[in-house]
Amino acid sequence: SEQNGRDGPEGAAPSERAIALAEMFGVGLDERHEVELYRNFRIRLRRGDVVYVTGPSGCGKSVLLRASGAELRRRFAAGEAAAGGPEGPVAELGEVDATGRTPVIDRFGVDLEEALRLASVAGLNDAFLLLRPPGELSDGQRYRWRLAMLLARGARTILIDEFCSSLDRRTARA
Repeated sequence: SEQNGRDGPEGAAPSERAIALAEMFGVGLDERHEVELYRNFRIRLRRGDVVYVTGPSGCGKSVLLRASGAELRRRFAAGEAAAGGPEGPVAELGEVDATGRTPVIDRFGVDLEEALRLASVAGLNDAFLLLRPPGELSDGQRYRWRLAMLLARGARTILIDEFCSSLDRRTARA
């Protein structure tokens, strides 16, 4: 645990560095600092919505995304999907494995024609690119390939943390 300036078993003595930092900022090492990220948070989502959550680093955007995804999955599993609301299945961009040497075209899990259609929808219409493994793609190409992969898997609601952060300005704007 590296909580409260401790590095090691709970109750271990804080390091000299941790003590110096705490003194600089007037923070007690035994104090717990808790932040309530959200309380009674409600959002009404409709099919086709794009929801963009912004805020400073560490404010809970990723926590909110994970909690929202878990709630959507729970509702779909329980058959509680609302008419006109998001559709399942729910997928997260980060769950697409981009490791290994298998070319991107061989990873789609659908026939060649559908794989080419989905790749094209995602802006990947270069045969040489589709014959490369994901690790050899640029960040933007890999991002678009992951989107195409989720569509090939049947995802109807896609959750993306750090949306467009790895894309160049022009592609992110598009």
